[in-house]
Amino acid sequence: MPPRAVRRHARGSRRPAGRKLYLSGRRTAPQKFLDDFLDFLSVYGTPIDDTRRGDLHDLRRAAQAAGSASEQVLVLQEFLEQARSIPRRSSSLRLGWLS
Repeated sequence: MPPRAVRRHARGSRRPAGRKLYLSGRRTAPQKFLDDFLDFLSVYGTPIDDTRRGDLHDLRRAAQAAGSASEQVLVLQEFLEQARSIPRRSSSLRLGWLS
């Protein structure tokens, strides 16, 4: 059975046409797609270091911010998801200190 990252990447966008638009550069990929794609590359022997990974995310966010209104909405949704995950991460860190 293929590794989890490969299965996640294979599912990717619900529509194959969506993946084609991301890979051709005609549409800005969401953060999850980029993360899954970078994980896929790592699984197959082409790991991307954290600096380059951060650079790719910065470029992706800049493309979304300069894009259409619907892409700008994606930027806000991703920002909210990240903001919501902060309390969860900090509470798990606190619990880690107790053990």
